[in-house]
Amino acid sequence: MDMIIADTFLPSLKRMINRQRWYWKLYDAIRYDTPRFVRAFWRYRNDMWNDRPWDAMGSMRFVRTHLNHLANYLEKYSNEVEESLNKKIAKIRRAVELLDHYIEDKYIDLAEERLGKTVTVNFKLLPRDKDSLRELKFTNTEQEELDNKEIFALSSEIEEKEWFELFEILRGQDIELYRKDIEKLSQEDKNNKDHWNKWYDGSGLKGWWN
Repeated sequence: MDMIIADTFLPSLKRMINRQRWYWKLYDAIRYDTPRFVRAFWRYRNDMWNDRPWDAMGSMRFVRTHLNHLANYLEKYSNEVEESLNKKIAKIRRAVELLDHYIEDKYIDLAEERLGKTVTVNFKLLPRDKDSLRELKFTNTEQEELDNKEIFALSSEIEEKEWFELFEILRGQDIELYRKDIEKLSQEDKNNKDHWNKWYDGSGLKGWWN
């Protein structure tokens, strides 16, 4: 048995040590790192083009792109059981959707769709008595103003709720709550994996990997 371990372990250890030599690192950089960098550059090209140093919007764009790529990768290559994998992918895609709403500022559109109303802005340019300039005067009806206020109020509500939902998805479930529930079960029920599958909802950025 010792001879078998020596015959397999020592050559593996030798290959691992040799892999740290400069020529292997150069080979890895050319063979793997450079193509991976080129693919990443192409994937994030729009995000880099729109990146600005004065706000966090660039960070949100990179996260949106990466999570979308991650969901596609897991769908295509993951070996995880479908029950938990599908939940995970659904949560990632929901996070991408929420990020898209924030980045593209879609909250008024969402409010309009939900209420079945649209924001109305009517105005006229009226001449002024004192000079040749014109004065902007809004001419919305009272009902149009009420509809606008309702839409703006709902859009703010949607934004706040979706922002909270986004970070709930990224944070994930509280594992301590699951442990407390498990402690109440018999030993036979503890060994039943259905409890975890029913409890787990796919959220939690730390668990999004293959």
